[in-house]
Amino acid sequence: MSHVLILDPHETLAGQALLDDPELDVEVCRERAGLFDSLCIRRPDVVVYVLTDLPSDLAILSLLRRVSASLPIVLVGDPSSLEARRSIQDVRPIYFGVLPLDPCELVNAVRSGLRYRLAS
Repeated sequence: MSHVLILDPHETLAGQALLDDPELDVEVCRERAGLFDSLCIRRPDVVVYVLTDLPSDLAILSLLRRVSASLPIVLVGDPSSLEARRSIQDVRPIYFGVLPLDPCELVNAVRSGLRYRLAS
């Protein structure tokens, strides 16, 4: 079973189909510290990260990328400026979903990340 780790501080993704997918072991963290605690306990196959504070999020995502260069990261956030999108691309997410998400959009992004993980 594939392990999906989600950082969702404000329960933005509540009700998404991904959370109820029986083929996935989905773990939701509400705090950034919990994300790193979970990473130390069990390495995920995909990380879904809900952006809340871009400067802090980019610092954490950069660290995450240095620790695990091939880990598929799916980002979810509000519409952002072109400059913000460029800085987001530096952490090489496999997908950037803009809120509100279509019900199947997140599931499809995570499944793509799992395929990417298997191929690498």
